[in-house]
Amino acid sequence: MNKVILRDWAVVARPPQNPYAAPETIKLSLHGKVYNSDKFEDGDEITTSHFVKVNDSGRLITTSSGSVYYLWNPSEDYISWVEKNLPELWEKWDHTSLITEYDE
Repeated sequence: MNKVILRDWAVVARPPQNPYAAPETIKLSLHGKVYNSDKFEDGDEITTSHFVKVNDSGRLITTSSGSVYYLWNPSEDYISWVEKNLPELWEKWDHTSLITEYDE
């Protein structure tokens, strides 16, 4: 099985179709450039189905469709947005563990 990699990613919200739905029903997905996929060309931009599982390191994501993505570095825009809008998350984020390669 290929290690499908998502680079330059960001977390994006997928609001429910019903505008009166409770906020907790909003699903979170990832948007980024995919690599090493059987379905897409390297560098294609995709938005995943919502994620249902995140491993302890926060670098391995499983989506509702069953796809598994290894996360490389988030996009610079997303990093800036998190730093500005979610300072409590930024303080907890391990900036030293940004990934540049995976073992095969």
